[in-house]
Amino acid sequence: MSAPDDDAGWVASQPTEEFLAALKAGVDKAITTASPDFGAALRRLEGSVAAVPPLDLICATSFYFLTGEAGVNPEYNSPEGIFQSHVELIHAFALRQSLTDARPTVTLQEGQLEIIEAAKEVVHAFFILETARIAREPDEDKRRREVAIASMRTHAASVRGGSYYTDLSQVLAELFAPLESQIKDKLGVEITRLVEWWWTVAGAVNKRIAAQRELVHEIINLPLDDNWPSAVRDAFPRLPTIDDALVEQLRHNERERKGFVIIVSDLNLFRVFAFATGELVEHYPGPVEGTALQKVLDTWSLAFGDTADLPLHKLLTDNPVLNKPIVAVKNDLYIWALASVFNHSAFPMLESLLEGHKPLWSQYLDRRANYLEERIAAALQEKFSAGRVITNVVWTDPLDGKEYETDVLLLIGDYALIVECKAGRLSRPARRGRGRWLHDDIESLVVSPGRQAKRFAGFLASHTEHLNLSTRDGKCISIDTSQIHTALTLGATLEPLAGLLPSIHDLVETGLTNHELEALTHSLSLFDLLVVLEILDYPSDVLHYLSRRSELERSRFLVGDELDLLGFYLQTGFNVGPTEFDAELSGLRVVGLSDAIDTYRYKQEAGMEAEKPRVHRTEWWEQLLSTIESRKGPRWIELGNMICNVAFEDQQKFEEAITELKTDIAEGKRGPNDFVLFENGPKERRDYFIGLIASQDSSEARQRQMDAASRNAMADREEIERVLVVGWPPTRSSSSPYQTLGLFWRGTDRPGP
Repeated sequence: MSAPDDDAGWVASQPTEEFLAALKAGVDKAITTASPDFGAALRRLEGSVAAVPPLDLICATSFYFLTGEAGVNPEYNSPEGIFQSHVELIHAFALRQSLTDARPTVTLQEGQLEIIEAAKEVVHAFFILETARIAREPDEDKRRREVAIASMRTHAASVRGGSYYTDLSQVLAELFAPLESQIKDKLGVEITRLVEWWWTVAGAVNKRIAAQRELVHEIINLPLDDNWPSAVRDAFPRLPTIDDALVEQLRHNERERKGFVIIVSDLNLFRVFAFATGELVEHYPGPVEGTALQKVLDTWSLAFGDTADLPLHKLLTDNPVLNKPIVAVKNDLYIWALASVFNHSAFPMLESLLEGHKPLWSQYLDRRANYLEERIAAALQEKFSAGRVITNVVWTDPLDGKEYETDVLLLIGDYALIVECKAGRLSRPARRGRGRWLHDDIESLVVSPGRQAKRFAGFLASHTEHLNLSTRDGKCISIDTSQIHTALTLGATLEPLAGLLPSIHDLVETGLTNHELEALTHSLSLFDLLVVLEILDYPSDVLHYLSRRSELERSRFLVGDELDLLGFYLQTGFNVGPTEFDAELSGLRVVGLSDAIDTYRYKQEAGMEAEKPRVHRTEWWEQLLSTIESRKGPRWIELGNMICNVAFEDQQKFEEAITELKTDIAEGKRGPNDFVLFENGPKERRDYFIGLIASQDSSEARQRQMDAASRNAMADREEIERVLVVGWPPTRSSSSPYQTLGLFWRGTDRPGP
């Protein structure tokens, strides 16, 4: 079923020696001046921003770079290579000067291109600076640690996102619901209403943006007659002088006329993003005192001049705009230009309202832990409706005599999924790679849950009969461990931290933990897990994804954000042949492969029709998996995982081979008991399949036929320990993808379903 061992089946292009030499020379040269260049880039951005009107700059960058067509992935279709993090950086620099002290020397249109290039240069120079810091470390072990820390720092500075707003809004509503009465008593607002309020105001901004674009289109298409100047003044109150000479010039040059309308539109963009306090109170979804909402606005706002005293590099590495995205122009006027910040800053923004109230803060931290367990359990039970989900399992490890508690246990078919939930927060020093804080947070959020999950997996494996345990609340539970053949482990975090923290492979490789790789398990955020459960159609898909995802995390063959890896899985099923075990290709990064998933979700959120992306399979292979899932025979999850292990091209080859076998048997060219044997996957993780044309005599005859085929295959190939037999009837029917199906193991007469 697979291509030969020397055919990867998935191509990762290798750079030429000449390219690598040129790249090394360029990097070496850049490294020698990394620190001065980073400083120069920061000063260039500061100067270019100071040269234009700061309020206009904030409004224009949000209007042009943070808005887009509904249902389109903004990060995949970013104009000028400017992303959310660049805009946030520009805003932080714009807020260094007060409006009264600002002395712009060029117009916004004249200076904006320079600002865009300067912002990108700052980010590039920072990456080079981090590379230089690594290159200058002579100790190899320390250098590996610096690589992991640099990855964290650059990720924190440039990567945004982490959740879709519909998922985020639902999670925040569920998380804070039990605390709402206490929060309302202390703050005068409700968190769930604040979340709704944020997106209500953002929706009002979107309507204004649409109206502004429509107005520009309308003015551009007006006849340039005597009424034109007054029509422009009515549409755009803030504009330069329009005299007869200008009108005459524009009348004869359509391009200049369009450009002029866009320029005056840009001068009036503050109307799109500006809200008086009264308007914001009106948008709040429920009764609220203006003073209570004012305190929220004060907590989430920066005024012009507020970032003046911060070191320039801090505006990139610890940008205050992330937690204070609203701009306070004066006491009762605010600029709401960074609505999309909430997608990645909602937790720290909401927490900033609670931190000063100690009893409430303590309740909130407890609620985070309980909620994460509840939400993970509910999501798994919904997806694995035929399974059994148990929370807070208490057990005693005979190895050390200590009592432990497992957060979430899923039992489905012959599989167990063990999930350890950690709702802790990554501290700011840890995000910047500070030693003790980073070590402590890694221990708490990654190492501890991984070891706990692995410990329980070993405990289950050490028992072969019924295991009687209890839950935290004293409920007795019985687990038939004889039915568990595979145990998977997973860490889960409340916030999207996995992208910020090093992989478990890097933790071990860099010495950020003293534990062995096999003692750890990879982690997903709640938000990423919810997307995985939504996008993958079958329980076998999900468990196969998690299993293979864990293997890739350990080998570090592929690295990337979780949804990029999920996008890669949809294309390949993580079936990439021997390429996976090619040491020279270790650490390949997948980028942009989440676009199909992002676009699907963005279309959903825009109320548009959207086709869900799915794993790439042939029609027959999809039917095969679907039938196994629906019938749920013995070891059906194991069968499903074998099915998921087959790449699309090999699915086609297997079907073609059985079709050819059926034709040959019908024409007498081959005997009725002949079969085809296919290998799938590289030698390090290979599955074996037999295809045959099933006997029509009886089920007993078909069973003997399958048994004989499996025995013959194992006799010829001593490396075969397990084989899946798929039998077609002589005349295929569309009602079922197979007539008989069996899973056989060496040394036993016991076949599978």
